[in-house]
Amino acid sequence: MYMPHKLADNAPLIVILHGYSSSAEKIMSYSGMNQLAEDFGFALVYPQGTIDADSNRFWNVGYSFHQEIKVNDVDFLVMLVDSLQREYSLSNENSFITGMSNGGEMCYLMACKYPELFKAFAPVAGMMMDHFFDCCNSTVPVSLFAIFGTNDRVTNFNGDALNKDGWGAYKSIPFAIDFWKERLRDPVCKTKILENKNQNDGSYIVIEDCMDTISQKEILFYKVENGDHDWPGAWGNMDIDYQAYQPAVIFINGEYKGMLNVREKINEHYPASNFDLDAEKIDPQSGGGASPRRVQNMRGHIAGLRVHRSSPCLFGRTIGRRVP
Repeated sequence: MYMPHKLADNAPLIVILHGYSSSAEKIMSYSGMNQLAEDFGFALVYPQGTIDADSNRFWNVGYSFHQEIKVNDVDFLVMLVDSLQREYSLSNENSFITGMSNGGEMCYLMACKYPELFKAFAPVAGMMMDHFFDCCNSTVPVSLFAIFGTNDRVTNFNGDALNKDGWGAYKSIPFAIDFWKERLRDPVCKTKILENKNQNDGSYIVIEDCMDTISQKEILFYKVENGDHDWPGAWGNMDIDYQAYQPAVIFINGEYKGMLNVREKINEHYPASNFDLDAEKIDPQSGGGASPRRVQNMRGHIAGLRVHRSSPCLFGRTIGRRVP
């Protein structure tokens, strides 16, 4: 876990899930999220998945080769978030979840099972398996920020209805995004192309953005044209890091204001000019680093929360290793 040294009470929490065969340490290294936590004042937790028979860490989303595994990672994450919120005085309204590949698929499953647990879900290079839709009975709209490459060679952008790759049958990425858009009650949608400033990465990003004027929930899809199984900015597409703005989650006095593209420096003048507030009454948050003892205590705390029992919505690719 990572917490800035001066983190305020009721700060947001972001859960970050590694991919199949990867680890918490790897995604912590390549995601760059610790620096964002310092800059914007939120807590991070990097849970570690269970090890399967092939010695690969995973999140149990019901892959075809995990049918006999009874680990319930859905309940584990619910318990983890609740416990961390209570023990470290974190916000119980402003928690978020993101993940790469298998971790991204876990984000979708959490959105299906617990659509109101997280303020927003951000899957990267993840898909929705067919059986996920059996768990998505709620019509509650969610905020979703998905990133996926059209030339992904691990997870097919067009889906795998016949399970040719061995992971299990899953829908196309556009089908999955449309599924969440359909929950919006009065959506206003727009599409634009992100400026292709890096001509050497062989890809560019098409942004599909739908905002619900009633619920204020948002579906934001970064379709990486010619992109592979990548975490943009770490490898693959590099346009995001080249932009004059930075995608950020904005809070004012603990109230969620949306996922916005921030161009200015984040100080008291940004919310004053963008949200009609008095700059003299604004105290921006920043932080340092968590002590080793506190981090170690949190790791032990997390490890004790793993749930081992079956779930009605968990079932369970010749298996190729997925990119971390």
